[in-house]
Amino acid sequence: MVVLRKPGVVDMKVVCTLSKGISVNHMVMVRLEGEWKDGEEAEFKTLFLLLSLHMVLCPTQSPRLSADLVPSLTFAQECTDFDWCGLVVSKLLCSVATFARTFYANGYARGSGGCLLFIVVFYLDRLNKVPLSWGLFPRIKVWSMHEVGLVARLDRKSLDGDFGKMGMLDVAYGEDHPREACDSNGPIVMHNEVAEEGPYTHKAPKARRIRYTAIPCFVTTHCHAPPSREGF
Repeated sequence: MVVLRKPGVVDMKVVCTLSKGISVNHMVMVRLEGEWKDGEEAEFKTLFLLLSLHMVLCPTQSPRLSADLVPSLTFAQECTDFDWCGLVVSKLLCSVATFARTFYANGYARGSGGCLLFIVVFYLDRLNKVPLSWGLFPRIKVWSMHEVGLVARLDRKSLDGDFGKMGMLDVAYGEDHPREACDSNGPIVMHNEVAEEGPYTHKAPKARRIRYTAIPCFVTTHCHAPPSREGF
């Protein structure tokens, strides 16, 4: 059972008694893209939520909206008060569990429901590479098809093989990315400028004492020619 939670309300669950979901066909899209009057706000939000759940957030292998999602349509007017991210993850885990049971029992499964778009973005953000606009949300705004294509070519093990060449990082959203600081060419070298002494200020090497047999002399560390004994 999928749980739709509302912040401030502990374990509020919506239970559906329908055996079948709502059929989603082209007529629903036509109606949504049509003209709307001022008093039809509730109907518009309900249809928009229905298509969002069926096509993006919680898709299935069926042309019908999943039956356990039907009760969530009643909250279309107050949709901003609910945790839809939690619903997406919950539905995804349920769908993957159903896929796994079918696959391991029969050795084959037609596919899995759930928001596979979430899995793609989650995977891309954890590849062992310099992050792409880390900290910018929503993450789907960052990953264009061009960026996905570039990373996919780098992560593919062979032209006709699987992915996973780059490896993964253990990092969570909201944390500092371990590879973010690697996007640098090192300290800037200043030329012909007088700068205050700091950790990266270039200094000429100091002269140090070295010995040749018993005769002392002074040379700089960058001198490669043997010292002359003339004048001693």
